Amino acid sequence: MRQADKQDILKLTDIYEDARLYGEDVGVIDWPKPINELFIQDLIATNELYCFDSEDRVVAAAKLSTNPDVRIWGSENIPALYLAKLATSSEVRGRGYLRQEMIPAIQNYAGQDTALRLECLAENSKLISFYQRLGFTALGEAQFYSDKQLSDITVMRFEKQASV
Repeated sequence: MRQADKQDILKLTDIYEDARLYGEDVGVIDWPKPINELFIQDLIATNELYCFDSEDRVVAAAKLSTNPDVRIWGSENIPALYLAKLATSSEVRGRGYLRQEMIPAIQNYAGQDTALRLECLAENSKLISFYQRLGFTALGEAQFYSDKQLSDITVMRFEKQASV
């Protein structure tokens, strides 16, 4: 796991666009259509986008932040690492890469005493089931106004307790 940089833009654009198309096939995903290089540049500029490499090739990515979106998580000061924009390439998707490689690397990065948190659209039942199979516990829904959707949206919030 390493921080993404400008040299990763083209590969990450491909991975995120492929993941967006897959996500739309199996559920509901709230990502730009299509994913473009500017979207990836903006993610890299946050210094929170990380690449996961296999055999010197980027095969997955995730945004990792210690700053929660207060519209979703409220103002409680819970030490956690917030995961967003998880994407895997078709090369590793469906082969347990998230469970076997990404989550352990993220937990190692966060520290064994730090919980992992993430969310997805509440209407995406397949993604909700997937996160639960990965060991995340549903914490309930949050509703907020989305500037992208120009309407209120509801997300399901999840947490994976630290392995102390």
